[in-house]
Parts: sequence; C-alpha cells; structure tokens
Amino acid sequence: MDAAPVRMIFLITFPLEQQIRDIYLKYSQQTIKYEKQIEENDISDINRGLLARSIFSRNTGRIITLSANEDAAAGYKCTNKKPIYPLFVTVNNLPPKLRFDQNNLILASLWFNKGKPNMALFHKKFVLELQRLHNGMQIEAQTYKIVLLQCCLDSIGRCELFCSKQFNGRYGCTICMHPGKLVCKQMKYPYQRAKLREDVTTRRLMIQVEEFETREPRFGIKGLSVLVGLPEFDIIKGLPVDYTHMALLGITRTIWEILVENSSGNIQRLRNTSIVKKTIGDRFTSMRLPSSFSRRMRKPDEYLKFKASEWETILLHCIYPCLADLLPATYMNNVMMFATVVFLLLELNISRSTLLKCQKLMDQFVEDFEKLYGESFMLYNVHLSGHLVQNGRNLGALRNSLSSRMKTETVC
Repeated sequence: MDAAPVRMIFLITFPLEQQIRDIYLKYSQQTIKYEKQIEENDISDINRGLLARSIFSRNTGRIITLSANEDAAAGYKCTNKKPIYPLFVTVNNLPPKLRFDQNNLILASLWFNKGKPNMALFHKKFVLELQRLHNGMQIEAQTYKIVLLQCCLDSIGRCELFCSKQFNGRYGCTICMHPGKLVCKQMKYPYQRAKLREDVTTRRLMIQVEEFETREPRFGIKGLSVLVGLPEFDIIKGLPVDYTHMALLGITRTIWEILVENSSGNIQRLRNTSIVKKTIGDRFTSMRLPSSFSRRMRKPDEYLKFKASEWETILLHCIYPCLADLLPATYMNNVMMFATVVFLLLELNISRSTLLKCQKLMDQFVEDFEKLYGESFMLYNVHLSGHLVQNGRNLGALRNSLSSRMKTETVC
C-alpha cells in the first residue's frame, strides 16, 4: 500500500544585518540630505510621526527604524499553484523614492505553502534577530540601534499576527474595544466611539489569556503575539490599518458596488440602473488621464478585476465627475468626505489642524454611512476607516502603511 503523500512546508529566513548595512551605506549621503529636508520643510514622514518620536525621546545615539510589510505573492508559472508569502522590510531613514524602490527592499523570510503561514513560526527568527540588533549594529565607525516601527498586513493577517479573533467575531478590532453586533447572523460594526486598546494593557491581557488553563479569549485576545518580543514595539500602533486593503480594495469598491452595481436593495429608487451604468461607462472611456498614471482606466464592467491603484484613481479623480449629477447630494457628499480625508492623508505635509479636520470628516463619514445604507453595510472596513487618521498621527502619510506594495508576480 502506497504511503500517504507528505505535506511539505518551506520556510526560508534571510539575515537582516548585512542587508541593512549595505543599503544604508549605499545611500548615506541621500539619507543625510533628506533628514535635513524633513526638519526644514516639516515633512510628515514616518520618522516624524508620534510613534517614532516617542522612541527617539527614550533613546540617545543613532537609530535606524524599519517597517515590515507582508502579503501573499501569487505564484507565476508555478506547477502546484501555491503562493509565496514573503516578509519584506524597508529602511525608514531613506528618502521615500529610494525606500520604496523594489531594489532596496530587504527580504527577511519566505513561506511557501497554501494559505497563511503559522505567524509565530514565520516571525520567530525575524524577532530574534531584531532583539539582537536593538543592542547595536556597527556601520563603519558608528553604532546604530535598530527598531521596528510597524508591521503592515491585511485585516486577516493582522488578526492572526496579533493573536486575536478575526473581524467576524466579537471584539475583532485590533485597535479598539468595539464589541461588534450580529446583524442577519453576520458581525457588523455600527458607529460608536469605542475605547482604544493600549500597548501595556493588551500585553497584560495576552499574558493572562496565555496562563489560563481554558485559554478562553478575553476581549478578542486569544493568546500571546510573537511580536511582544520586539524591543520598543507598540503592539497596537505598530499594527496599523492597511490603506490598500481597507480604503481602496475595501471601502471604495464597496461604495462602487452599492451605488453603481446596485448591490443594496434599498436604493433602487436612486436611478434607472441600466441607463446610468451606460452613462458611467461612456464617461470612463472618454477620460484621458495624464501619462504619470500607472494604469489606463478600464471599463466599469471589469470592476471585479480592478487593482488598488485603479480604485485610488477612481476615488480621487473619477468618481465625482462620473456620479455627481446621477446621485442625490447626500450620497455624493458622503463619498466625497471619504475621498477628501484620503487625499489629505496622502500629502507629505500634514499639519495638526489637517489631522483634526480629517478626524471630524471621517467620524461624520462613518456616522452618515450607517444612516444612508443601514447597519447591514457597516462592514469591518468601514469601522477601520475611523482609525485611519490615527495612522497619520503615528506614522505619517498613508503610503507609509501599505502591505501590497510588495505584491509582485513570482517565478518559482
């Protein structure tokens, strides 16, 4: 009798120290020049956010901060169709153009198997090396302390890494204590101002759950996250909302499906769907975007295939001229409140007054969204939008917190 096939899981880890050293030395002059520009022009980059400033205030000497980004990369020309799940690292001290250049990404780990990886195993070597590098790393004659500021994932991966319930369970938000509400047997998040989670109390709660014999979850926490071993890592603020999945592939697409594809039965009164879709299609095809845009607009009928960059173009540039005269003002105003906040939070210079304005607009957007579409459309992504402005305070512009920047086709 033939033996059952063995399920193979491959995990490859790569040392960080030499990769960090090589990149920092290669761009040392550009980094020094950029640090001066940040101070002179008050640029709201990641090392100027509240999270980085709190670390700098507690330490003396030189510090290099890192961001980790992870998301599944679809296998290309791969016989077994298994995705590769990479863990990439960027050096935050570099200027953004160099920081996000694919040639300057640091590869920390690769998980090769179907589905999400075992988060504790996948991050173990990564955490251990960062513990060692936090004590100091030599670059030429200088000693640098290495600190991880954030780890950006989609909502499913963030809950797994945080070791909490998913967003379809009670207390599924990793940022606040919103309990959620069952609506038609599905977990929804009606508008309310819930208490924010804190690093110290969350770590204490994780330890308590870990020590319980029953391991019964408390306030959504199921155990100890592997990230609690990272020195100076904030377990709440260091796991930010992912702009790509939440705002673009999440809310913008949801709004499009409700208003254009008519996925909500309670807004049939707004339009003759077939006529309006033809009008929108004609407007899309007549648009001529500048050459600086990475993608040309596809027909609305192909919206299920739209990438994040296309949804960003629709939200910031196309949705108003396409829909403004086809929707009641209350619906259009709600969309534009969200678009305004996203636009402002993508800017390099974000003032305190801008952040206050954005928070007010975002709170109004979430509250009005529930009034317009009902509790059944109060999805987890809509709830997360209320935390987007806090991302700006902690980590600067929204482009600093992307998981899918790293998603590329992989030959295996």
